[in-house]
Amino acid sequence: MGKDFGLPGFFKGVWSFSRLVTIGSSGVTYAKANGNAIFEPEINNDQCLIYTERGLMELNEDTSLRFSRSYCYHFYKGGVSIYFNDGPNPGSKYQSYRINPGELRLDMEEIHLCGADCYQGTYSCRSNDVFELKTIVKGAAKDFVIETSFSRIDIDRKSRVHSKEASQPSVAAE
Repeated sequence: MGKDFGLPGFFKGVWSFSRLVTIGSSGVTYAKANGNAIFEPEINNDQCLIYTERGLMELNEDTSLRFSRSYCYHFYKGGVSIYFNDGPNPGSKYQSYRINPGELRLDMEEIHLCGADCYQGTYSCRSNDVFELKTIVKGAAKDFVIETSFSRIDIDRKSRVHSKEASQPSVAAE
């Protein structure tokens, strides 16, 4: 990522993620999740990426839930505004972030209020293929820290590996 982060180019693509949700005041694990996400261009708008994630969340040993979520990332000089793309309020603003190039980070510019609960996040770039999102949720009903780590999936590399495997002769046991 360059000094202006080249945000749409950085995010565009397919990512795997792992998520840990802890109870903020105690640090006790509330949930774990894993899944895949894609940032793909919105039709006729190269400054907007549609983010869609799908995964499996484990709340405890006996309870797991499949989930999905989608947002529109609208990039502008110096930052990004994120809008809900599904759920009860599609098109409503979720959050805004400004670039902190010295730290290779996106810092909260505009928080999200959900009732009396406040969502504040930070995106941190670890490399061209890894970034993290930390969201702190505090308020009357919620007290969580949500830490999500994203790793880029190299689709072209996977395709080449699978096509090589498919073309290799196989030996069946008799």
